[in-house]
Amino acid sequence: MLLSLTKINYKTFLINLLFSFIPISFIAGNLILNINILLFIIFTFTIYRKDLFSLKLNNLDKIIIIFFTYTIFTALLNSFYLKSETLPDDFTILIKSILYLRFLFLYFAIRILIQKNIINFKSFFIICSLCALFVSIDLIYQLVHGKDIFGFVSQDP
Repeated sequence: MLLSLTKINYKTFLINLLFSFIPISFIAGNLILNINILLFIIFTFTIYRKDLFSLKLNNLDKIIIIFFTYTIFTALLNSFYLKSETLPDDFTILIKSILYLRFLFLYFAIRILIQKNIINFKSFFIICSLCALFVSIDLIYQLVHGKDIFGFVSQDP
């Protein structure tokens, strides 16, 4: 029995697609991974923003929030009060620690989606398995032939 196109929930499909694309974006590189995570967070929070504010925090959530608060606090200390020759004068440490908050938002996005039973873990695990298989085959091929599947030559140390 086939599903008709009218019965597909496009919001759920888009979120599951972005979530399932995370293993592929690990292989593709840091830029693709960061863009994927950012899109996943933005779409999740725009679609389920009312559930974000009604979320009840458990002890693990509070510990994670304390960790990220501590990270921002130490970045503030490093940026303003602990000036030395080894630390840069600009605010790169503070900016990087604020950008590090995307993982806190990712945690809450995944938590909301798990709580609402939106994420399809079966497709996620299948894509993870296929990516691991691809990387393993590429490594074995590179060991035997000296170049990977795409033709890039390995550099011997």
